[in-house]
Amino acid sequence: MAEHAAELQSLRLSHLTITINTLDPATGARIYAWVRDGDVCSVGRPRGTTVAEAAAALEALRGTGILIK
Repeated sequence: MAEHAAELQSLRLSHLTITINTLDPATGARIYAWVRDGDVCSVGRPRGTTVAEAAAALEALRGTGILIK
């Protein structure tokens, strides 16, 4: 999501919700049958978004004027 911060800002979003369902990617793999990351779809043991990636997205969105929930 961090790489899309400028595009999200250009859409004039008022707010955005970021959900972190688990801190452990292995747990996420047990919860979700598949995950799509861009054009790549992972089935079986999905990769999922790491906490570090979510933190990077929050940092990239900081200062855009978008309320992050």
